[in-house]
Amino acid sequence: MFDLTELEKKFKHLNALEKKLGYSFKNIKNLIHAMTHPSFHKSDFEMLEFIGDRVLNLAIANKLWNKKYKSEKEYAEKLATQVNRFSLLKIANIWELDKYILWSGSDIKSILVDACEAVIGAIFIDGGWEKANDLIHSSWPDETMCFEELDPKSVLQQWGHKTAASYKYKTIEKVGPAHKPQFTIQLTVNQYIVTTTSTSKRTAEKQAALEFLKKYTDLIPDQIK
Repeated sequence: MFDLTELEKKFKHLNALEKKLGYSFKNIKNLIHAMTHPSFHKSDFEMLEFIGDRVLNLAIANKLWNKKYKSEKEYAEKLATQVNRFSLLKIANIWELDKYILWSGSDIKSILVDACEAVIGAIFIDGGWEKANDLIHSSWPDETMCFEELDPKSVLQQWGHKTAASYKYKTIEKVGPAHKPQFTIQLTVNQYIVTTTSTSKRTAEKQAALEFLKKYTDLIPDQIK
């Protein structure tokens, strides 16, 4: 906990953030805590982040329920494309949280991801489920470009769909004994070609997708493993 008067001068413009969020806080301390990262000062940031994560996942799961997916796996996969570090960072940038958050260090992307969840948690604590759910539904429209973290092939697939780019994986060579083959995969995306080799076809395709994303797009390859 901290004394509000100690930091309130640093938050003169939080009303601008409230306008972006479409929500006016009953207790502005909740938003101040969400905008004070523990690297800068002790606060309730991490608790709000924890709550915000749960509220966000429930809200998106509820939103997707009416889509009538064929299986739990398909349902879970779709949820993962909507709620991940990529989508959280995108929403944090839309809300321009970097203009308001107090932090110390160099990993601002990671902090903004956490801050996005902290803001959701703060609204839930301040205004309840309905207000938090309204914010999430207005900020996570179906067309939002979200990516499945840790899956470069899915990132490439969604990027290709959004940009109308054509792409194709092709096995151009398979060598070695049956118990330990080596696959060489060629990925062609429009006029660009990437070639990778691995002990499994799937891994080689994943590596090829990652190589392409690193070289030719402005996505966030450092967050894809």
